[in-house]
Amino acid sequence: MAALNFEGVSFGYGGHVVINDLTMAVDDGDVVAIIGPSGQGKSTLLKLAAGILNPSSGLITAPEKGHIGFVFQTPELLPWKTSRDNAALPLQLLGTPAALARATSSDLHERVGLSDALDKFPHEMSHGMQMRCSLARALSTDPSLLLLDEPFSALDELVRRRVLKDTSDLVAERRMSALLVAHTVQEAAYLADRVHVLGGNGSLSQPIETGTDRKNNPITRLESSEISSLASTMINAMEPI
Repeated sequence: MAALNFEGVSFGYGGHVVINDLTMAVDDGDVVAIIGPSGQGKSTLLKLAAGILNPSSGLITAPEKGHIGFVFQTPELLPWKTSRDNAALPLQLLGTPAALARATSSDLHERVGLSDALDKFPHEMSHGMQMRCSLARALSTDPSLLLLDEPFSALDELVRRRVLKDTSDLVAERRMSALLVAHTVQEAAYLADRVHVLGGNGSLSQPIETGTDRKNNPITRLESSEISSLASTMINAMEPI
């Protein structure tokens, strides 16, 4: 079964076609990555998947909004709430009792390495800590589909690797499906089961299979010859764009 399915989907802004007759599926438990030059519509694709935007034509089949987690390029935390309360917010909006929502948030903070930041406000946290809080928030409702919009792009190298590994582990443990807009081809090859290139004509390349095993996915794999070879394949797929 597909956790997310696009059938002949098109979308444009002001007469400019961004997504053109696009068909794609994210199967249950799979991670699909989208790469391509800036401004080609990758973030638009995620917003369509989330129901933030509606297609001009075609059909999108996706989980209900309460079953979708979204990690944006920037943390988007509420500055007047603590880290714990920011991550608990989706649950509270769904009517979960406050005590249970906060307890779930605390557990997730421990899982993403933020146990010491539960009562910190966003301005008291580094950007890396804020992004991990954003990840905890996206996971709080135990979503069946996780949408990731270049969440590692603004992190320094050491923090980026930590958050990337945490994301890989959590997706594997929870058997979630995910659609990732990747900042680098290495991130795509590390995290995803298959990778598509989104071209300037608004359509996707054929999938590039990565052979990723998230149950055994050490972060040192980023430097492996396997990742280098996959990265070259992806770059070559981008050349005609």
